[in-house]
Parts: sequence; C-alpha cells; structure tokens
Amino acid sequence: LWACEVVSAGLSDSLTLVALAPATGVRRGERRLTTLETAWQAAQGYLGDCQLAAADGRLFVATSGCVLGCDADGQPLWMRRQPWLGPQANGWWWHQAGNAPLVHDGTLFIMQPGTQAVSAIDTANGRLQWRVPVTLAKRLVGLAGRGDAARLVVETGESIVAIDPRDGSTRTILDGRDGPGDPWLGVAPSRLLHASLATADGRAVVAVHQRRPAAANSPALDVALVWIDVASGAIDRTDVLPPLEGGPPWVGPLAAADGKLWLLSQPNPADMRRQVWEVAAKPAP
Repeated sequence: LWACEVVSAGLSDSLTLVALAPATGVRRGERRLTTLETAWQAAQGYLGDCQLAAADGRLFVATSGCVLGCDADGQPLWMRRQPWLGPQANGWWWHQAGNAPLVHDGTLFIMQPGTQAVSAIDTANGRLQWRVPVTLAKRLVGLAGRGDAARLVVETGESIVAIDPRDGSTRTILDGRDGPGDPWLGVAPSRLLHASLATADGRAVVAVHQRRPAAANSPALDVALVWIDVASGAIDRTDVLPPLEGGPPWVGPLAAADGKLWLLSQPNPADMRRQVWEVAAKPAP
C-alpha cells in the first residue's frame, strides 16, 4: 500500500512516498520524491491536493501542478511541471476536484486543481502528447466507450465536454447554461447538478435541473438524467426523476455498479443526511 506524506520545513514542504503493509499499516519503507513550495497550500493549516494512481506496473503522483512517474518500488523515473496557479492566486481552484491520474493505453490523462487544461502524458517517459485548454474546468469524470469511439468526459462550470484521447480534439456535448449570464464576467447560471458519469458503453449520464413546462416562469424545477453519446454528441434520452425532497433538490454523486445506476440526494447543501436511490430506465410506452 502506497501513500504520500508531507513534512513541512520552513518555506518548503517535503513530499515522501511511503510503503505500508496493507494488513497492519506498518511502514515498510519510504522514498523522498520532491520539494513543494508552500504556495501549494490552500490555506493556513490545510494542505493542497495530492493524488496517486497505479497502472502498468508503475505509480503516478499528481500534486502542486506537477506529475511524477515512479517504478513499482517508488523510484522516481520522470517529472513534468504543468502551467499552474496556486489557490492564493486562483479563486477557481476551490471549484475543481482533485482527480487521480487516469491511465489508458499507455497514456496518462490529468486535470489538476489550479490548471484549466487536460493533458495527455506518455506513461513511459513523461513526454507531453497534447494539452487542450478547458474553460472553467471542474472535473475529469472518466473515460467512456472503447476503441476509436472512446472519449474523455470533462465537466466544466457550464458544460459537459468530450475529448478524443488520441489527439485532444474537443466537442461540447451538453451546454448546461441556463440564461445569458453576467455580461461582465461571462459566467452563466448552470443547470448542471455536478453529478455525471462516464459509462463503458460510450455514454455520459448527466444530472440537470429542468424547468416544469407548465411553470416556465416559476422556480419549480425537476431533476432529469440525460444520456449522451460521447462520440456523436447525440442525446439518446432524457428522463425526469420522480419528485425528490427539497425545492430544488441537490443530487450527486452518480455511481454505477453491476449494470445499475445509483444516485445520492439531499434536501439542501447544509443537510448532512443523504438518500440513496437506485435509478432504472423508464419502460417504453
């Protein structure tokens, strides 16, 4: 079992990879990886994000705008620095998820807090294959589909984006904006509920708020799930869920297991209680 450990030392922090015995938690060894400037800290007493992934017999560490590739024993092989702004200089940092690196077919895909781009990196040597900017990037949802139809699914503050893992070509598959937005900031209200899922059959499943047709000028909202073909961008189906608690309800995350969909919901963001729903497709009329 591998974990990253940070030791603060004045103006910098030391990042160490620690090997633990899975059954007991006893430390088996450690390797110092690199030194991080304290700008990676989000606030006083709170450290920034650090994520680990294991694939192809190697370890990959993403933190502080950099990516490291290590062998199976934790020995660093390469390091790559990304264009990155720390949380003190980048207010959008707080809206971005700390995703573990995603590895597919010998390529590492990464989007970190502090970056507004998705990068594809060769797992063998750290060579940058491509980098595409993504405005208001929030989360790398996952990989949907297989072969030439596979796409990376990315959630932004205003949309769902599909990226071809081969060359980084990008397509917006769902515009989540609800209204024209602020004329100065250019940020529109979003109907996205930040609950999205990439599926093996090449679909993105996205939860959105949907206005009731009979009350278009009122705040009455329902929750709908939208199934989108990530390769073509076509919407396969939209299903409105039965009424959930709260007005409007807050939902997420979405999860898949054994061919079924599961959804969490809560009446409002301040309520720590959650309901778990199994979501099934409506029968054909």
